[in-house]
Amino acid sequence: MLTNRQLTNIFFGLIIYSSLSFLFIYNRSTMSILSVNFKVYGIVQGVFFRKYTLNQAKMLELKGWVRNEYDGTVVGIMQGQPNKIEMMKKWLSTEGSPHSRIDYCEFTQEKWLTEPEFQTFEITR
Repeated sequence: MLTNRQLTNIFFGLIIYSSLSFLFIYNRSTMSILSVNFKVYGIVQGVFFRKYTLNQAKMLELKGWVRNEYDGTVVGIMQGQPNKIEMMKKWLSTEGSPHSRIDYCEFTQEKWLTEPEFQTFEITR
């Protein structure tokens, strides 16, 4: 038989657990956009890499931008649904444009957003 104190502890424990679960679910549902910066190394300039990146991002309904850097890399930001971000990460790391050679790709500054910071995906200079 449980004492009144034990029953009270169980009751309040369930209330706290329920409240925390609700807050976690609520937070995940309002923060549903993932933002990730990327940097691609290899032969990625002069091979239409940005154009193919733009097309792939639009196909995946991502927002953000892509541009060439002076050091020969391609950098950008992509924002969208987490599963589509993962698909784009794989594409940036392994496929790219037909004549590109991807040595490796860095992904940094992952953060959750309530809405995208960009309206479209575009090539910038």
